[in-house]
Amino acid sequence: MKENMETKRSGPRHRIERLPRLRLAALSSAGASVGLAVLMLLAPAAAGSPALTAVKLAPPFHATVTTSQFVASSGCAAAKEPDPPQFSNANGVGLAREWTRASTGCSPGSGYGYVYNSLTIAWAIPIAASGPHSIKINAAYSFNASAAISFAGPCPTTTTTSSYGTFTSGYCTASASVGFQGPFYLFDTTNFSSLASPHNLPPFALTAENSVSTYYGCYSPSYGGTCFSYNSTTYSLHHSYAVPTTGPIPVVFWINGTLDSSHTYVLYWYGSTFTTAYASGWPTATAKSHLDFQTGGNGVFFHSITIH
Repeated sequence: MKENMETKRSGPRHRIERLPRLRLAALSSAGASVGLAVLMLLAPAAAGSPALTAVKLAPPFHATVTTSQFVASSGCAAAKEPDPPQFSNANGVGLAREWTRASTGCSPGSGYGYVYNSLTIAWAIPIAASGPHSIKINAAYSFNASAAISFAGPCPTTTTTSSYGTFTSGYCTASASVGFQGPFYLFDTTNFSSLASPHNLPPFALTAENSVSTYYGCYSPSYGGTCFSYNSTTYSLHHSYAVPTTGPIPVVFWINGTLDSSHTYVLYWYGSTFTTAYASGWPTATAKSHLDFQTGGNGVFFHSITIH
């Protein structure tokens, strides 16, 4: 089996002022539409002290940015990230692009591809006076994605005979998936406590899959002579899903809490993405997925952070 693996890590420091993205749109799938819930963040639960003056952070930011990437493929597969995750403090834009492919069309007759990316952004949050505060994050995001499979059967089986009996088994699968998430939270570096937004972006994921498992046989008389049969099929409603370019879609997040001016606070946004493709067993099968936060105006756009 041929295997290629690539691991990258970097921890650049950038300056930024733009915030989370994420909102879900409608997915069009092979002749059908898959509705995806869109979560809009609510107004602040705590208005903050009226005596305090709001502090607004906007590009160019002065944030610390850390990225990590993992790319792996084996057998009849490929995995790529044409545009690794990145963030610009100058304009507050986060970008990434990745894809995977797999098939049963070469030796060893199976393939697996996987890409995982993460982008962590950390903003220092000034607190001038102790008391209740609301932190408002204005952002937007735009992306496109797809997950698709094709396969042709029947699924081959293998029969073995031993002193225990005669048994037949087979397993075939074709699957492709893509997803991302983007939670954020406020961390108190003085006492190591944290406050999370009560309305973080719900994780987004698409999976196209068709898997068949077969196992049956009979034990020999000396082992009871019992016969059994087990068959299962796992499949998605459609074999192809696609999300067209969605935005940019505006998003507003709030974090509310009582903060201490003698403490140091950091606002973290953690974005992660993945794409996978796996094909095995079927005489002919392909799987592919892609996620684009880079081209055609796509990206995560952090507009401002306001501390009330």
